[in-house]
Amino acid sequence: MAPRHRARHSDRPEFLTKNDGYRDHSATEQRRAQYALAYRWRPSTTIIARAAWANDPFADNPGALTATEAAATPTVSAPNNLLRNAGKAVRQKQFSLGLDDARGEWTTEVRLWLLTRALVNPLAAPAPAPNPADEGLWVGLDRLGTGLRASTTRRLGVHHLTAGIDLQSSRDDRTNRRHRQGTPFGPLLLDQRETVGEVGLFAQATIVRGAWQVRSGMRWDNTSFDVADALGSGSGKRSMAAVSGSASITRAMGPATSWASVSTAFETPTTTELANQPDGRTGLNRVLDPQRSVSLEVGLRSPVAFGQIEAAAWNTSTRDAITPFQEIGGRSYYTNAGRTRTRGVEAAAQATLRPGIVALATVTVTDATFRDYLVNGVQLAGRRVAGIPRTVARLGIRGGIGRLALDADHAFASVQYADDANTFEAAGWGAGITGLRLRWIPRGRHALAPFVSVQNIFNRRVIGSVTVNGTFGRVFEPAAGRFISGGASFRLLGGEG
Repeated sequence: MAPRHRARHSDRPEFLTKNDGYRDHSATEQRRAQYALAYRWRPSTTIIARAAWANDPFADNPGALTATEAAATPTVSAPNNLLRNAGKAVRQKQFSLGLDDARGEWTTEVRLWLLTRALVNPLAAPAPAPNPADEGLWVGLDRLGTGLRASTTRRLGVHHLTAGIDLQSSRDDRTNRRHRQGTPFGPLLLDQRETVGEVGLFAQATIVRGAWQVRSGMRWDNTSFDVADALGSGSGKRSMAAVSGSASITRAMGPATSWASVSTAFETPTTTELANQPDGRTGLNRVLDPQRSVSLEVGLRSPVAFGQIEAAAWNTSTRDAITPFQEIGGRSYYTNAGRTRTRGVEAAAQATLRPGIVALATVTVTDATFRDYLVNGVQLAGRRVAGIPRTVARLGIRGGIGRLALDADHAFASVQYADDANTFEAAGWGAGITGLRLRWIPRGRHALAPFVSVQNIFNRRVIGSVTVNGTFGRVFEPAAGRFISGGASFRLLGGEG
C-alpha cells in the first residue's frame, strides 16, 4: 500500500510591536509573521516549506550622544538626527523550500531560498556640498537574493563523510539622493546595481574510535562582486577566494566531554562596506580586502550534582580585520586593521532548583586588542578593540509554575571603549540590569499565549552600546530605563492526519 501523504507539523507565529522609545526620536513599529509546514512525502522523505515576512514602517534613529549629553539628559537625541528626521523603513520577504531524505546509509539535505528586501534610509549624515543644515543623505536599496545548499552524508558504521555545495547570489539596486526631513528630492547622487555571486564547496569527515572523536573539514569559497554604475565611472568587478579548514578532537570521559579545535576563516566585506567610501566615489572600494583568521579553542563540559558546568578558552588571530574607522550621522566607513588578537574564557553553569525551575549563570572575559594598526601615522598596537566589553556576565532563572512560565535575568557588562584610540570610555553597568518576563503557557492546537515583560526593573542609567569611532565624540547610546511591555503570541499547530 502506498504511504499516505500528510502534513506532520505547521505553525504560524505572528506579532506586532510598537515602541514609543526611551529617547527622543526613537519610536519604532515592527510587524512579523512566520509560516512553516513539514510534509512527509515518502517514508524516507520530508519536504519543509517556510515563509517569513517583516515590515518595519518606521524606525526612528536618535543617534549617539556625547559624554556630556549622555550624563546630563540621556533621553535626548543627537541634534542632526532630529533635525534631519533620521531613520529607516524596511520590508522583507523570505521563502525557503527544503528536502530531507534518509535512505539506509545515505542522508541528503537540500535547501532553496529566495529573499526580497526594500530599504528606505534617510541618514543624519550630511549630503554632499552644498549641504544646508536640514539636508541629509538618503539611501534606497532594493535587494533580490537567491540561494541553494545541498549536502549528502554517508554513514560508515560510526564514521561519517559529508560533502556539499553552497550557491548564493544577490542583486542590490542602490541609490543615494538628498533628503529633507526624510523626503528625498533632487537628482540622483548614486545609482548603481551591485551583483554578488558566491560558490562554496565543502567536505567533512568524522572518525570515532572508542571515547575519541576526530573531525576535520575543508571549504573553498569564491565570491565575486560586480558593480554597474549608471552615473559615473565606478563600474567594476572584484573577486575574493580562499580555502578554509577546521579540525577538532573530542574525548568522552565518562559523563564529561572535553574538546580542542583549530580552524581558519575567511570573511569578505559586505556590499554596504564596499559601497560606503569616505571620498564619496561611486563603485567598489578597491582597497578594502577580506579578513582572515585562525582560531584555537579548548573546552570541557560535565554534569555535576546540581546540574551542569561548561568552560572554554579561545584565541583568534585576525589579519586585515574589517574595522569601522569613522562614523558620520549613521554612515560608517571601513578599513582593514593590520592584525588583531581576541582571546578569552567563558564559563557557564546550570542548576536545577526544583523540577521545572532552572538557574543559569554565564561569564565571559574577552581580551581583544590591535596587534598592528597604523592610523594617520599613529601605531595603535596594544589598544583595545572598540565596542567589546572585557567582562560580560548573566544570571537567570527559568521555569514554569503551573501554566505560568517565568524568565528572570540579571546582566552585567564592564567598561568598553568607543574608539580605536581608546579615548572615549563607556562605563560598566555597575550593579547590573534586571529583567522579568511572564508568559501564559497555552494548551490545544490554537495556542494564544499572552505575556508581560519588565526590563531594567530598577531603572538604572547605563550606556547600552557605543557607535564605534563616531565623529565629534558622538559615540554613546544610552540604554532604556524601566520598560514595560505586553502582548500575546499566536501559534496554529497542524496534526498528523
